[in-house]
Amino acid sequence: QDKIKDGVAYINGKPSYKSNEIIIAVNDNYLMANDKTLKTGIASDFLSKDIIKSVAKLLCDGNISQAKKMPIKKVYKNQHSQEIMVLTVPQGTKIFYASRALSLIKGIGYAEPNSVGATLDRYYINKKK
Repeated sequence: QDKIKDGVAYINGKPSYKSNEIIIAVNDNYLMANDKTLKTGIASDFLSKDIIKSVAKLLCDGNISQAKKMPIKKVYKNQHSQEIMVLTVPQGTKIFYASRALSLIKGIGYAEPNSVGATLDRYYINKKK
């Protein structure tokens, strides 16, 4: 059983991932063309209607209004024309299941739990240096 303290899940006593954050890579043509300077907001500020609809079905019992209001922030743009973002999901979401399901949505290149102290994205690691 994972232990959660201050929003961080611990596995075998070590911090592993944020309990309600998923990193997603969104293909450019599935982003809203609104204010390009915006860095944080809600899902409907950044994600296409099709992605919002899929997120609602997967994470919000079909409630599109709730999915639109999910907090999200831009992190950076990668070399594959994808915007890397952190999506805050509802408390109690099964984070690994949700990540896998989100990664299957058309327009999302990948999704993974927001790791604590580590990332699988080599571009992000190299960019921070």
